Amino acid sequence: MRERRDVLGGLASERGGELAAELAAASGSPVAYRDVTAQEQVRRLVAAGLPEGFAELFPNTDAAIARGELALRTGDLARLIGRPTVPLAESVRAALGA
Repeated sequence: MRERRDVLGGLASERGGELAAELAAASGSPVAYRDVTAQEQVRRLVAAGLPEGFAELFPNTDAAIARGELALRTGDLARLIGRPTVPLAESVRAALGA
């Protein structure tokens, strides 16, 4: 018997700046997005209580996302939930009640 593995991802991949723009559009309020250095990100996560070794994992993951390495456009998620995935703008509007 062959093991089946589904890769869960939507059909689009948004970045932080795109999320900020959608939040601003839906809320009518300015939303700023600013990239931080890996060192600053680790420092902030440690200050928030994460162990340093764990906090150091996040910049690498974020860098991979920025390069598009984790953009999953397989359609598996839509198939598993039985409906199309919801675009970011629609999700933001729903979350904000806009």
